[in-house]
Amino acid sequence: MPRLRFVNQLTEEAKQQLEAIYHDHTDFALRRRAHAILLSDRGFTISQLQDIFAVDRDTVSAWLDLFEQSGVEGLKPLPRPGRPTIYTADEVRQLKELVDQEPRQIKPAQAALQQATGKSSCTETVKRALKKARLLVAPLPPFAERTARP
Repeated sequence: MPRLRFVNQLTEEAKQQLEAIYHDHTDFALRRRAHAILLSDRGFTISQLQDIFAVDRDTVSAWLDLFEQSGVEGLKPLPRPGRPTIYTADEVRQLKELVDQEPRQIKPAQAALQQATGKSSCTETVKRALKKARLLVAPLPPFAERTARP
C-alpha cells in the first residue's frame, strides 16, 4: 500500500494565493498545480490527485515537493530556452493598427513596421507575433470548402 502523503498545513495567505492562481491565472499548468496543492490540503491523496489530473504519481509528488521547498514560486514554470521575441508589445500594437488599415494583406503592414522600427522579419514571424498577442484570427478555408455540402 502506498504511503499517504499530503502537503503541509497551508497558511491562510498561501491558500489565498493558490485560490487566486487557480481561479484567475492564464497558465493552465500553473492553475492545475495550484489546484492539486489545494486539494491535497483538503485531504486528497496522491493516488486520488493522480486520477483527477490524469498524470503520473511521481508528477503529483513532484508538485508537492516543489511547493514545500519553494512555496507558490516553486509551482511557477521555469523559463524555457528559445530565441527572444523580435517585437516589443508596443511594436505589436503598432503592427495591429497597421494590419487594421488593410486586414487582408499583412505585407504592407510588415513593411511599414520595418521602416518605423528598423527591425526586419519574415511574414511568418509577423503572423506569430499577432497570433501570440491574440490579434490575428485564423483565416477561413477557401470559399469552395465552406459552401460544399456533404
